[in-house]
Amino acid sequence: MIVGGWSSAPYGTRIVKEAGIDTKRVFLRYRAVSLWGASLPYTDQEAFLKSTEHIGCFDSVTFSDGPVGGKTVLDVGFSNVNPTLHCPGTILGAAVMENYGRVFGGNDKSDFSIYSHVYTESVSAVQYSFYQEEIELAEKIGVDIARYPKETFYSRPNILGPEYMGDGASAPFDEQFRMAFGTGPFSIQDRYVTEDIPVGCHIYHELGQKFGVKTPVIDSIITLGSAMVGIDFDQTGVNLKELGIGHLDRAELLDYLENGNYNGNYKEEA
Repeated sequence: MIVGGWSSAPYGTRIVKEAGIDTKRVFLRYRAVSLWGASLPYTDQEAFLKSTEHIGCFDSVTFSDGPVGGKTVLDVGFSNVNPTLHCPGTILGAAVMENYGRVFGGNDKSDFSIYSHVYTESVSAVQYSFYQEEIELAEKIGVDIARYPKETFYSRPNILGPEYMGDGASAPFDEQFRMAFGTGPFSIQDRYVTEDIPVGCHIYHELGQKFGVKTPVIDSIITLGSAMVGIDFDQTGVNLKELGIGHLDRAELLDYLENGNYNGNYKEEA
């Protein structure tokens, strides 16, 4: 059995709601022309990437730019743009989100999107700083991460544009970016916070502590998100011990990711 992971899903979709209830319909807003993927261990990489040819939902990837191979599954985790975009966008845009269709007259709340209605130059600056902390973590551990130039962050689709639709997918802040209308989130109690912070952000925080990399921007998102939803994500977030890698040093972790050699001898962490 070959195991691996991808940086995102091949399609950007949402369940259609009626009167607040999920229906059996979905709408599709964009599809990926390429995705970053890797096997665990890396020695299965060739067969893992080739498997996309047999998965129908990957047709948009397979027959477009194709999959891009990361060096390890940890690269793939770092290359998932959701924590980088969702968490700062939702936390910094909470007031806009909660007032949209409430005091902003004439707006239909179901049209809201952080991409269309929150992202600004200041929000992009935080997202870029978040991304720089991810890069420092990846480099300290010895893995890779999907690379985006700084200017890519300063647009409505942000790095979601090139990740899904390829280089050149951009829209200036002066445009409304209607393609993203209705993608939300519509509440602070949304996966953009309740999943992306305790999983994505908290793992970055733990890796930073383990490998001596400071993550002040990521840590601030964890703190603010915890206050907003009333959950202490420092206590409830996914930790490295749960992933089975908390006891591994750098060399052991890389050997596991690259070659599948796992040191099962747990030892107390310093």
